[in-house]
Parts: sequence; C-alpha cells; structure tokens
Amino acid sequence: MSGTEGGNGGGGRAFFAAFIAGLAAGAAAALLLAPAKGESTRKQLVARVSSAYAGAVAQAARAGETASNARFQIDRLFASVAAGIDEARIVRAQLESAYIDDEVSRRG
Repeated sequence: MSGTEGGNGGGGRAFFAAFIAGLAAGAAAALLLAPAKGESTRKQLVARVSSAYAGAVAQAARAGETASNARFQIDRLFASVAAGIDEARIVRAQLESAYIDDEVSRRG
C-alpha cells in the first residue's frame, strides 16, 4: 500500500502542514492587500496567527486524548475477550471430563 491508501497514519500531520501553509499564504496576502498601516496590520496578523495556532494545538491535544481513551477501551475489550476465552476453556474441560466419566460408568 502506498502512503495514501488505507489507514490514517500521516493524515493528521499532512492536514496540519496544509493548515500551516494556508495560514502563511493568508498572512502574506493580508500583508500585501491590507489597507491599514504596516504596524497595525502586523499586530492584527500576529494576534490572528497566535489564535489560530493555539486552536490547532488545542485540537491536537483533544485528538491525542481521544486516541488515548480509544486505546484504553480497546485494551479493556481485549482483556474481557481473553477472560471469556479462558472461561470457555474451563467449561469445555469440565464438559469433556463429565462426558468421559459418563462413558466410563456406562461401560463399567
């Protein structure tokens, strides 16, 4: 599989890189087309970029927390399945033992 097929391995990083590139392009366009004075425009631009960056960082943190919670739930699910399999093996062994005892008592 290529990097774009299946899974979402680098999708988050690619999106973030595209977001930052778009942010830079928008900042450059704002500087070139802004009617306000340079100093005022720079202050507004810094404020907007800082706000956008903080939002992106917060979103990344939420995504990491969601992934961590998902991993925890999957681990719990696997543990439950493993316990169920162990219990099924015990019941199977008990049934086999009871069947063998029944066969021995019939023949004996």
